[in-house]
Amino acid sequence: MKLAKKQNLFQYFENHFNQFTPTQKRFVRFILANRLEASFLSAYEIAGKIKANSSTLVRFAKSIGYKGYPELQKDLGQLAIDEAKYSGQLEKAKHFKKPKEKNIIQLSLKRSFRNILKTLENIDEKSIEKFSEAILASRKKVIVANRSSYSVGHFLYFELKKIIPDVLFLSDYDHGYYDIFEDFEESDLIIAISVPRYTSITIDFAKYAAKMGLNVISITDSRISPLFPVSSICLMADIQSATFHNSNVALMALADAIIARVFDSNREVAIQRLEREERILKDRKIIFYEKKQKLERKN
Repeated sequence: MKLAKKQNLFQYFENHFNQFTPTQKRFVRFILANRLEASFLSAYEIAGKIKANSSTLVRFAKSIGYKGYPELQKDLGQLAIDEAKYSGQLEKAKHFKKPKEKNIIQLSLKRSFRNILKTLENIDEKSIEKFSEAILASRKKVIVANRSSYSVGHFLYFELKKIIPDVLFLSDYDHGYYDIFEDFEESDLIIAISVPRYTSITIDFAKYAAKMGLNVISITDSRISPLFPVSSICLMADIQSATFHNSNVALMALADAIIARVFDSNREVAIQRLEREERILKDRKIIFYEKKQKLERKN
């Protein structure tokens, strides 16, 4: 399980994450969430932040091929520089360099395209099928997503509620997230969506739901995500963008695939629900239609 000389340390952490001890996992999560800060902290200082013994971190560094922690720390610093200090949007924006050969529009569109291709390469179709089956098998389907993930969660909610019953999208506008637990049953499902920088309220809610024995499934970016260990099914997508923000393109594509799979498995009921919705939309004139103007005859 030693790190190859030319292997990216961050990629190594992700690929071997499930093989680490609980303390090592806390260390790895801290490193990946605080890449710039971590390169300036000693083993003792990081140990204090993750409530661990510094000697444990030193042994971990040696177990993956380093002579000691200072050598690992040096690599962390170099990687933080190489990856343009991508710990947050502000840092990304500050270190953004205008492309020389391609314009920013082309670069952005191609980055989004690569995100979808990478997601297609890495995703297991059976996982999407299981994800969709979990939705269909549950009583209530509760979606929780915040900040940049809000749009993905709302899209999934908006389309699913058209074709299956009892789909809810949680909002914490009145700090009432946890009130809903009184109405939960074992057959209910939590769908959590969050990507870096992970939103505390989404992660805490998912963890509490799992602790209460509810089934949690999630959409996130990697196995390092704090949603991964509490989810029975976890779908992951690439989120890199051409500039400062996380891209939701591949996440939306995953949500779209889930909607398509649920519809395909529940086609007759879905069509009946869509027909009822269409009648309401027409009755309440919710959808805009261009009015035909009558041509006045010339006398």
